Parts: sequence; C-alpha cells; structure tokens
Amino acid sequence: MAKFEIGPTGNIVQGSLFDVKKESLERLVRAYEPRLYIKWNPKKRFGFGCYELRIRPEKKYAVPYGEFMGGQLFVAEEHEIEGEAHVYDLPVLSYSLLQKLKDGDTWRIFGRPDDTVAHQARKDQFIKELEQRERQAREDEEKRLRDEAIYHFTQYKSAIGDFRESILSGWNPAEMAKAWGQTKK
Repeated sequence: MAKFEIGPTGNIVQGSLFDVKKESLERLVRAYEPRLYIKWNPKKRFGFGCYELRIRPEKKYAVPYGEFMGGQLFVAEEHEIEGEAHVYDLPVLSYSLLQKLKDGDTWRIFGRPDDTVAHQARKDQFIKELEQRERQAREDEEKRLRDEAIYHFTQYKSAIGDFRESILSGWNPAEMAKAWGQTKK
C-alpha cells in the first residue's frame, strides 16, 4: 500500500473553497481605500499560504538603480516596508473584510487628513466634547464633595452646639476632651 503525504501547497494552490471572487472583493476594498490591495503569500500558514490585505506606501522612495559616470542613479519607486504595508492576514476571502475595515477605521472620528477643513472641524469637535465631559465630571465631583461636607456638618451640628453650651456654662474643655474617648455606662 502506498503512503501519500500532502505537504505545504502554498506554491501550487491559491486560496480555499470558501473564497469569494478575489477581483470583486479587491474592487470593493479599493473603493473603500484606493491604496489597499490583496496579495497571495505562499509562505504564510506553514507553507500552505494565505491572502494578505496590504496597503501601498503613501510616498515613493529613492531606490538605487545603477551607476552613471561615477555617480549613483536612483529611481523613485513604491518601496514597501513590511511592518507598514501589512494590514491583515486573510485565511478566507470574505465580504466581512469590509466590515472589519470599517470597524478598525480611525479616520471615522476625524475624517481624512487630505480633507483638512472637515478633518480639523471634526478634530475640534471631538476635543471640545472631551473637554466638556471632563468639565462635567469635575463639577459633579465638586458638588458631591460639597454635599458630603454639608451632610457631615449637619450631623455634627447638635454635638457642636452642646459643646459650645457646655463651655459657656463653665465646663473645662480639657476635662470634656478626656471624656470623649470613654463610653457612658
């Protein structure tokens, strides 16, 4: 009987049976953010491979191209830096990726930086709301402390009045202070 082993197939087979069509998902992803793209990486998942959602760099970098007349030539190219370009690993291509992108999108709060007027307005509004919440919390704490002080003052008001009357009637405050720690029998 022959024994067959299935090894890593990432270089042979791309994707899984449950994948949606890559082109249609990539079109929707690009409509959301033009710099995003989907790429197959056969080395992921121990050689079985998986799709990656990646983002193109915002700017081009000078990459050495060669030499000319004793000087070095450079070409402006999009050079991906691994940590910056990788967004998600996608074991299965699914339209739920769009919701995952929207949930993780921090630009929802402030807007896009290229839309500077709207971006600044949202940022100012966000900061104003934070300051308002902080001011309200501070006022609530001050009110709570004030109410607590009034409560304690009213609780001890009768005791303070009794102490005052005792002093005015001739009692020695030192003798009264000695008796404070003792319980009545």
